[in-house]
Amino acid sequence: MMTESKTRTQEHVVEIDAPIERVWRALTDASEVTRWYVEAAEIDPRVGGTYKVSWGEGMDGEGEIAVFDAPRHLKLVHRPPPEGAEGPCTTPEPDSPIVEEYHLETRDGKTVLRMVHGNIPEGPAWDAYYDGTNSGWASYFKTLRIAIEDHDGKDRQTVVVMGPIGALDAAWSKLIGPAGLTKTGTLPLEPGAAFDVTTALGERLAGTVLGAKAPRALHLRLESLGALRDIILAIGMESMGGKDFLYAHLSLYGGTPAQADDLKARWTPWLTGLLA
Repeated sequence: MMTESKTRTQEHVVEIDAPIERVWRALTDASEVTRWYVEAAEIDPRVGGTYKVSWGEGMDGEGEIAVFDAPRHLKLVHRPPPEGAEGPCTTPEPDSPIVEEYHLETRDGKTVLRMVHGNIPEGPAWDAYYDGTNSGWASYFKTLRIAIEDHDGKDRQTVVVMGPIGALDAAWSKLIGPAGLTKTGTLPLEPGAAFDVTTALGERLAGTVLGAKAPRALHLRLESLGALRDIILAIGMESMGGKDFLYAHLSLYGGTPAQADDLKARWTPWLTGLLA
């Protein structure tokens, strides 16, 4: 007798000071999705349409739109990667598709977005996926709120730094230590806390902590970084394909491609060399 595999669910809620139609567009328009979530997207906005996203570095995802009830309910059913596909993030194929459901409602003049990520298999093979998406969604939705409330309509330049790391605890200590983000100053890890530090590269970082979960996730809002203003820095350390990886992402609203390229050229060898 075949037994049904156990699954688990996670839920994330964010309140955004914007009309419900605006938040819906941020979820279903490909150009809007790249302003808070991924590097590239292709979306066919209809029931049965495809929902393709890419974070770069071979990290791609594809789903089918199962529900498209504008502007209140979007449901995506994940498709497994093509046979033979390669990339840093690999997990076994689940017995049944993983789903994402987005529920939107208007409350006190604001939009409340509730996202349910469900049908994730239980078991060690899926623990890294569960932990990574759980912390990742919390980070993405904070960025979504900032993108809509403070940078509505602005394109986003992004800087992505990826690479293998050593043991998580040691990598985390290096990241927030004097060879990393805090050559001078102290970086508190409480959400809402202010900070003012100088990195090992000699760059001043001042701003507010959006979230932190040692030794895996750090999410900061920077008032400035050189000539750039109001940058979002999200750093995750995740287990992918049986190895631990760094995934650092900077969102530059109002920055230029040249500024993003310059930042990537400086931060990539620094972070990957420090944590490898």
